[in-house]
Amino acid sequence: MQHRIAKRELRYEKGKNYRIRELPSGALQIEIRSTEYGPDTIRMPVGTRFTVAHNKARNRLVELSTADVPEEARKVLKKFTLDELIEAYLKFTVDMHERDRQNLRTFQKYNHDTCSKTLNQHHAIVKGIEDYITNRKKDDIVEWTITRQLSPLRKMYRNAGKKRLYGLSDVGVTIKNPFLEIDLPIVPEDTSEEDKAQSLRPYAELKIFKAIEDQCKNSLQRIKWITLVNIALITCLRRGVLLKLKWGDIDWESRIIKVRKSCWGKGKRAPEKVPITTRLNVMLRRYHHALSDADKAPDMPLFESMRARYNRTNGKKPKRESWADKQFSQIIRRTDLWEPKKNDKDEVVYKNGKIVKLWFHFHNLRHTAQTRYESRPYLLSPEEYGYLMGHVVRKKKIQRTYSHGQDDLCDRIREAIEKGDKIIADGLKKPKGDVSSPYGIAFSGYLALGYREYLKTTETN
Repeated sequence: MQHRIAKRELRYEKGKNYRIRELPSGALQIEIRSTEYGPDTIRMPVGTRFTVAHNKARNRLVELSTADVPEEARKVLKKFTLDELIEAYLKFTVDMHERDRQNLRTFQKYNHDTCSKTLNQHHAIVKGIEDYITNRKKDDIVEWTITRQLSPLRKMYRNAGKKRLYGLSDVGVTIKNPFLEIDLPIVPEDTSEEDKAQSLRPYAELKIFKAIEDQCKNSLQRIKWITLVNIALITCLRRGVLLKLKWGDIDWESRIIKVRKSCWGKGKRAPEKVPITTRLNVMLRRYHHALSDADKAPDMPLFESMRARYNRTNGKKPKRESWADKQFSQIIRRTDLWEPKKNDKDEVVYKNGKIVKLWFHFHNLRHTAQTRYESRPYLLSPEEYGYLMGHVVRKKKIQRTYSHGQDDLCDRIREAIEKGDKIIADGLKKPKGDVSSPYGIAFSGYLALGYREYLKTTETN
């Protein structure tokens, strides 16, 4: 009588992202099953224990995770270019800020060769980004501005693998981040608000007016920039607030500028009302007279860039722009209003044999106004210039006082500023009625200061 020998069941075990099964020959086969690293098979000899096979599988997963680009990811990355990844990222991120979207478009525009590289050409992409940074520095772009412009590209690479290349791939892939190998310019320690708070010397704004005349191509641009600089020096308002003001916010009869809360920056308050002095009234009316009827409507902004005006007249969506910073940077570089950068030991910093210059910023106009109002001939009280700076209104008790007597406070501030302006105007007057110029700049420069009204008053008296 013959007996059948029962077949032994083949052993089978599983682990995270892998499985081990026994073959009929007695050998063990390790099968890597991972959407991130791709399939992989390892054959172990007959007699290998399962504990050894488990260790081998885990070690193999560690090797795949630490590899530059896994095999499966390399196959996917060969299919797509950097340009296609940027386009997919733009479509994927619907709520992207318009400035970040524009920065990505600018990178595509000036980096055709780099954007045409496939995603597996990592070293070529790194070289292209480094060349782009070098070229931007040659164009005299501030270093940390370059870092800010590349910020959306860095964010895109940081999340590309997790988001499956933003819809280009069906599985998650590993993609090397080129910015891990690039030394991006960082914000210098001395570019904080306190460190870069420079103050203009008396009449030094005339250098800015002369630079405006040289930089701006037409008279409307000149008068716009002269008015913008002067209103910042007189009202102490921040640049962001000034660019959001509209002609309807100006009360010509009460001689007050109403600052809407929508003009405030995040965490940066401003006074609800600002007085219009005689000098500021002269400049605003002259600028208002130079504009067309359509541009000085109540709902139109006081200061508008050429691009924003073009978009508005052509029915296009307005864009947030940094035109004021960019143009002021071009203007200020026509002057000598800069200070040398110094290190912790108070030594001047040099780069490529040249002094590193810290140029005068638009924000420093606000600091200049505060410094002047604290000293002679103005001598405003801390309550008065603190109100203009928007600092004191944070205190609830004083804020309640201001809410009931802002008009009276504005009248006191206007009176104190005009008193100081008259003292300055008397010092400018020569015996013949002309105006002396400390920097040898033409009489038109002083007209821009708005002291002409006081000079006429002095001559008539």
